[in-house]
Amino acid sequence: MILSAILLAAATTVPEVGWQRLHEDVRLVVTHPFHLDAAGKRQVLYVTGATLGLYGLRHEIRREVLEGKSADRSDLLQHARWMSRGAAAPVLALGAWGASFLTHDVREKETAQMLLTSAGMSTAIAALGSFVLASERPETGDAVHVFQTDGHGVSLDASLAASLVPPLRCQYLRVRPQDGRPRRWLKRGTLGLLYAGAGLTALQRMDDDKHWAPDVFLGLVNGLTVGEMLCHARE
Repeated sequence: MILSAILLAAATTVPEVGWQRLHEDVRLVVTHPFHLDAAGKRQVLYVTGATLGLYGLRHEIRREVLEGKSADRSDLLQHARWMSRGAAAPVLALGAWGASFLTHDVREKETAQMLLTSAGMSTAIAALGSFVLASERPETGDAVHVFQTDGHGVSLDASLAASLVPPLRCQYLRVRPQDGRPRRWLKRGTLGLLYAGAGLTALQRMDDDKHWAPDVFLGLVNGLTVGEMLCHARE
């Protein structure tokens, strides 16, 4: 209830783009953990339980991933990892911003800012999470420390890949009642490819032996959560 009131107030007083919008979005993401409703608290419990379960199975998962490794699979995963590149969000944002001069619609500029904000905040949270939960890379060891600067407990690549999905979904890929069947299939198919890209990015980090399963899981949750909060703030 409290979070809903905050979002409603933000939506009615803050413009869609600009520094004021950025300030409000950052404030929302930072303060969100302090305003969780019952559903939000349940989600935290689910994520915590899943993370603990993955930690318990991380050696078995790593063994299965590495035993199934092949040159063809690694090559496919490497190509699918484009969403985690540092330039992905800026390039998509630049494209959306440029499109606004053709469509004359503020939605494209709003999308550009959402993409950059989602990627930027996801990066910051991944860095903070990896400092708090400073696990070693699998190729180095299996120790998990806390409050160390060389940790990798939240995958940055998975965070960046997942952070792109919610802004594109809520701005362009949401199925609406007036959409015909071809448009519905196109939206659902494109959204499926985006989710698949984020998932394959997470698998690539494990295939390359750079992250444990819980690391990439937390990265995906991080990017998706930040992006969804930005979407909800505009609804």
